[in-house]
Amino acid sequence: MYLPISMLGYPALLVRVLVIGLLLLVGGCAWMTPAPTPILPPEELYKTGETELNNRRYDEARLNFRKIVERHPNSSHAPKARFYIGEAYYREAEFDKAVKEFEGFLAFFPRHEIADLVQYRLAMSYYDQMKPVEQDQALTQKALDQFKKLVKDYPQSRYATGWRRSTSAASASPRRKCGSRATTSPRATRARRGSGSSSC
Repeated sequence: MYLPISMLGYPALLVRVLVIGLLLLVGGCAWMTPAPTPILPPEELYKTGETELNNRRYDEARLNFRKIVERHPNSSHAPKARFYIGEAYYREAEFDKAVKEFEGFLAFFPRHEIADLVQYRLAMSYYDQMKPVEQDQALTQKALDQFKKLVKDYPQSRYATGWRRSTSAASASPRRKCGSRATTSPRATRARRGSGSSSC
């Protein structure tokens, strides 16, 4: 039995058309995939991160600084970028996250030129969470421990000398109380400063 000539090439032609169509489909879809994002140099990421931090866009700032830490770990900007990640958390009052970043910085760069500042910010992260005297004082103790570490490890630091002056002045004057609550907690102090009032 003989088939017409047009029927003999049909399966081979069908295979060719399917293969060509598949290649066009695969190759043609390449334009739909996004182009890979270029890895920016650390200087550019750092500058952008600082701008975002100063404009209070903390998520964007952290993103830029984190890219430096992850993509350029040997860059001269990497230590400060790590600090600024913590600083962005600190400025948002996300103190637990700030503490983690500051502790990470000090573990990797204990003798860096800004290590005293990072130690100070670590202490302040605990200090700014202190509770009224009637409540648990664990955070107060942690703040005190970190301030003592600041003075011990960085005695020439301006942050250490400033803290020594403020603690000697505070210990010379008695704590003032209003009712049963001491008014020397940081929240009470900030509230008084904000209202312009020195009364309870």
